[in-house]
Amino acid sequence: MVNITTTLYMILLLGITVLINTILGVLIASSNKEFNIKKLLYGILKSVIVAICLFLFTLTLELLPLVLSKVNIQIPDGIPEVIEIVVTCLTAYKKYALDCFEKFKLILNGTI
Repeated sequence: MVNITTTLYMILLLGITVLINTILGVLIASSNKEFNIKKLLYGILKSVIVAICLFLFTLTLELLPLVLSKVNIQIPDGIPEVIEIVVTCLTAYKKYALDCFEKFKLILNGTI
């Protein structure tokens, strides 16, 4: 099983990526108008909620084999870890990382 420390590190990295995405989004939005602290705070709140939900989802996957073993259903070792990695890395990280790259591109091209 993936331990909770590894999960927390993955969530921390995701939180940093979401925070970068939020800050860049606020910077781009504020280039045409004044800085909006509410958007920044909303983005930070959103990152916290995403991190909590991802942690709870991962915790659920960690506990699933234990619960299923009580009713004599065995899940092969490694399956929950693969699902956790796929869900975390290929969905959340991909989405926020691509958003960050797009925003960096806008900023560096001088579009804003």
